[in-house]
Amino acid sequence: MEKLATSFELKTAPGKIPVNYYITQSSSVSEYLLVCFAELNDAGEPLDYLGEVGKTSYDQNRLFVMPPVKEYSKITRAQYEQAISELVESIAGKLKVKRQNILIIGYGESATVALCFGMRFHYKHTLVGDPKMTKNHYPFYQNKVKMPLKGSQRIDKLFSQLYIEDYSRPQVYFYSGSSSINYEEEIKYTLDALKNKQVLRRVCRKRNLGVAGFPIFLEKELHERMNQLACDEIIAWQYDNKVLAECALPEYLAEDTSIEFAYYFYKIGEKDALHKTKYQTSPQYRYTAEDGGSYFVKVFIKRGEEIITKNSEKIRITVAEDF
Repeated sequence: MEKLATSFELKTAPGKIPVNYYITQSSSVSEYLLVCFAELNDAGEPLDYLGEVGKTSYDQNRLFVMPPVKEYSKITRAQYEQAISELVESIAGKLKVKRQNILIIGYGESATVALCFGMRFHYKHTLVGDPKMTKNHYPFYQNKVKMPLKGSQRIDKLFSQLYIEDYSRPQVYFYSGSSSINYEEEIKYTLDALKNKQVLRRVCRKRNLGVAGFPIFLEKELHERMNQLACDEIIAWQYDNKVLAECALPEYLAEDTSIEFAYYFYKIGEKDALHKTKYQTSPQYRYTAEDGGSYFVKVFIKRGEEIITKNSEKIRITVAEDF
């Protein structure tokens, strides 16, 4: 996991509990706000758990929230969460983002904070990966008289007493890339608690993959949560001397009849497309290849003003000759 670029300027939210944050606004008007709780490395620097999602995949408003200021060593979890809630609501108001379009995100220790925060304040969507106890960078103050016993120091105990309203029930999307040992000792109890509260919407288990799998999980979930145009895969194969291509859409777009496709067929080594189509509603198309060789298909996918492109893998075409 790389260090997050440090070309940003931290701001401090006004109030009794100081909260450091920075915000990046979308280049165009966006209906969404991604609230990302910062995960830090051993040097106390924010890590880039968003991966390519934060760099190129999304032009969305993003609010990055830092852990409690070290000088304030007696900040409780409840105080910190309340200060963050006030900050989020203030920024969402300025950006004119509706509350149901605020998405809460975290990985590692920050996932635990995001999980508790999202459920306590009933935000509609919380996306977390590999939550763990907040011992290093989110050391909230606890009354020593009421300190929990060692056996009860699990993540699920942090939110087990939270009351969830039926009319605004939050939804949690959970990624687990941890080892089998960690899963058995920690994660499975967290998942059971989320199921019992009826807030667990989806689980993605990628054993031993760790943070490397989180950006992929996040990209797919954010696409769906924001109903964005996306394509899972361009499948290309040979049938006789024809190149067949199919655009595989994610399930949430499968019934969307407003999506159109334009197919460009390329031969490896040639700059221009051998064949192009206009936009059409069919996710499949076939092209008759005149020569053998290696080909790939580029598909333009359009819905209203949204346009994305995706390429197929290279395929080898053999054309039978008549004698």
